[in-house]
Amino acid sequence: MKSITSRTGSAITVLNAMKSGIGAAIGIREYTDVRIEEGEGISFNINPSLNDFRLVEAIINEYQTQTGVKIENITIQTDAPFPPAMGMKTSSSVANGLIEALNRYFGIEMETNKLIGIGAEASINAGVSITGAFDDAYASYLGGLAYTNNEKRELLGLFSAPENYDVVLLLPDYPIPKVLLKNVIQLVDDGLIEEARESFEKRRLVEAIQYNTAAYASVFLPDPDIITRLEELSCEVIGLNGGGPAMFAITKPKVTERFVEEAKELMPELVLLKTTFRKLNRGKLRSSPDD
Repeated sequence: MKSITSRTGSAITVLNAMKSGIGAAIGIREYTDVRIEEGEGISFNINPSLNDFRLVEAIINEYQTQTGVKIENITIQTDAPFPPAMGMKTSSSVANGLIEALNRYFGIEMETNKLIGIGAEASINAGVSITGAFDDAYASYLGGLAYTNNEKRELLGLFSAPENYDVVLLLPDYPIPKVLLKNVIQLVDDGLIEEARESFEKRRLVEAIQYNTAAYASVFLPDPDIITRLEELSCEVIGLNGGGPAMFAITKPKVTERFVEEAKELMPELVLLKTTFRKLNRGKLRSSPDD
């Protein structure tokens, strides 16, 4: 039986593109697996953490439209580490992985920009993304630091990920659906967004994350003061991931364990997960059957 498995990563947010259209994200070592096997008709075996079939269905429809390939007689299985609506790039990871797996299954060569574009269109059509999340998709697919214009669906730059840092993911136990974010997006402070972008363009990543988080956390989080309390711990910066509620801390390796213990004591209700940045893989700029 023919079987293809694709693995793609997650990412953290530097610049949120929801209001400005300009986004930046860094890939991290948390992975989603997508498997395609021969089957009858089109069937899904989706991990309970991805409890919405709309994205997978939208990807199949968009892929057929853009490639002319007729998809039939396959089973699709996804295994994602995070639930949707948490800000953890689950939709981007699933989209990237499924499109890459389809390319390999049907022997299709595809530029990465087209692969990302199919996923972006499908994510918007499925209602799981507001902007198409070009930055998240590039960072989760290639690793490194991706800088994008999501409105124009344009890659502005790919850079190496920061070195000699750890990342600690801070995960509340509730989701924030995208429809709720759409209702309040206009309340986000444009001045802080501009400060974040200016800091990013000077490669002051910690400062950019601070401004971005200040802009969005005050509007998106039920308790924005959680950021202030976490910032007092042993870390370089606390960031809001996407539209939240997931957050992250960037730490120096020598104090990571101390930060984890401090965060557990301060907020025992959070799930904490240690990870690291992924190196940029420019070799994946083309998705081919041999990848």
